[in-house]
Amino acid sequence: MGLFSKAAPPLTEKNLPDQSGKVFTVTSRTGGLGHHLVKMLYAQNAKVWIAAHSGEKATKIMDQIKAIHPSSRGALLYLQLELNDLKTIKASAEKLITQENSLHVLWNNVVPTPLHKAPYTAAEEKAKISPPGAVRVVWVSSSAAKNFALEGGLDVANLDYHGEKGV
Repeated sequence: MGLFSKAAPPLTEKNLPDQSGKVFTVTSRTGGLGHHLVKMLYAQNAKVWIAAHSGEKATKIMDQIKAIHPSSRGALLYLQLELNDLKTIKASAEKLITQENSLHVLWNNVVPTPLHKAPYTAAEEKAKISPPGAVRVVWVSSSAAKNFALEGGLDVANLDYHGEKGV
């Protein structure tokens, strides 16, 4: 499924099951795909952390989504994530780790590879105390990721470029 695929998406807002009790983190620029994903999840009672640069824009988006889905039992929360400032990433991860007992899905929506660390760290910490398979990390990117990926795939053990060969 992708830009050139004629296949219908397997999961849409029409068939997404109830997400009560599920916690998601969606990295986003408060627009586009991330905005629509948050809207879909919240409509089905998910708790969604919007990890973004602008708290003002995130609050505006959250208010709009809440107005569209007033009967949702979900929650929308803002997590400051400065994609151009590595110093804030650790604080963002710590906030998510301390405020949530679980994290079910981390949705990296067009996040530069080394800068996904905050939410990924939180997902990793929550995965340690969750049943196997309970935590998912999803990467969203252009079809270039599929067409021009490194041979052998992403070296997850070297995401911080500490090894000889970078990603």
